Amino acid sequence: MLTHTQAGLARNARLEMLALGDAALGDAGARMLAPALACGGLRALRMLDLSAKGLGACGARALAHALARHGTLETLVLRWACVCM
Repeated sequence: MLTHTQAGLARNARLEMLALGDAALGDAGARMLAPALACGGLRALRMLDLSAKGLGACGARALAHALARHGTLETLVLRWACVCM
């Protein structure tokens, strides 16, 4: 079941770039974002900036699985990301 935010992202067929600014995403946020990426709703997304979002192994794994099914993402920015596996 998708949350309100997930459902909103999943329905956004025109969003080409997503940069979350200073938001601390963390593993929980990454796991929330992953279904929206995987379901095909963000099919126009070309660039995803997850710089300094505090991703851990669980969040990185969820995003990796989702992005493997995404298909159109060209750029994934992970500046200052310290993903520890």
